[in-house]
Amino acid sequence: MKLKLDFVTNSSSSSFVAIGASIEMDKILESKKDEIREILLNYGVSEDEIDDARVALDYKYDVLDKILVGTGLSYAMMDWCDDIMVGIPYSDIDEDKTIREIKEIIKSLLKKVFDVDVKPGHIEECWMDN
Repeated sequence: MKLKLDFVTNSSSSSFVAIGASIEMDKILESKKDEIREILLNYGVSEDEIDDARVALDYKYDVLDKILVGTGLSYAMMDWCDDIMVGIPYSDIDEDKTIREIKEIIKSLLKKVFDVDVKPGHIEECWMDN
């Protein structure tokens, strides 16, 4: 399990609670194709392997960390599904902003970063390691 500062975690369970949206991995792979290519090349992935979507998935955490750096967005994903939850955890939300303002900021960021039009809302995912 990958630990991120914005996750609440202990040895057996994790949670991601934020205002954001769920985005299909295929949309991310398509919208960031060139950037992902550069990231994978920097990790030593060969040109022959670059276009294999499975290779991109093997590096998905590294790729997302690099794509989202500096955006203020965090993410969570489960290995068993194709969606990635992207948003701003409640603990990181500016208290002086309204929920509507936060949703507009997130919508704008998701459009800019992943070229997707989504309606942000409350997202929550919890899982337990067995």
